[in-house]
Amino acid sequence: MHSPNGVADDIFVAAEEYDAFIDDVPRHVITQGLGTISAARHLVLIATGSHKAEAFAAAVDGPLTASCPGSVLQLHPHVTVVVDDAAAAQLKNADFYRYALKYKPAQQKH
Repeated sequence: MHSPNGVADDIFVAAEEYDAFIDDVPRHVITQGLGTISAARHLVLIATGSHKAEAFAAAVDGPLTASCPGSVLQLHPHVTVVVDDAAAAQLKNADFYRYALKYKPAQQKH
């Protein structure tokens, strides 16, 4: 694919893949490798919207696998997850997660 005016081809691919307008595709992104993520002292994962539900469930509920790099978060000792109901809709263990949060030991509530 050739893009007009020197705009990167991947922007057009992303727009098509996500059914978005060209102007809605981010021009700047930050990426982190799994090693950098794993070395962090504290991770915060934010997921909102139903379009994130499948990926979020795979990362949190699915097996640890290279086909879902986000699943590496399951091994991290300090992850805070902020998620809305739409993004959490496909979680198989949602009741357990709510229970664990409700009865979390006081020394871990910070």
